[in-house]
Amino acid sequence: MIRVTDNGKGISREDIKHIFNPFFSTKKEGEGTGLGLSVSYGLIRKYGGDISVSSTPDQTTEFTIWLHAIPDYSADRQIVANDLKQIEQDAKQLGLVAGDY
Repeated sequence: MIRVTDNGKGISREDIKHIFNPFFSTKKEGEGTGLGLSVSYGLIRKYGGDISVSSTPDQTTEFTIWLHAIPDYSADRQIVANDLKQIEQDAKQLGLVAGDY
């Protein structure tokens, strides 16, 4: 288990529902693509792990990641593959190329 905690501004209750969705971002346009947490989620799940988040708005956010000592290629492998393929298709529609995301 890995825990990462900050003491920043936290994540709103509305935003926390969407943070693992591809292209979701609270940053201003041009400051990010909203793929970081989505890709992280996909990779962690691909190897049989899990990730969760808890946050108190205006105070702190904590991500908890569970990984196997030896990767376990989980049953949702096809789901992750499909999600990553969709991300690639969406990126192409937005005119992004590999390296931009």
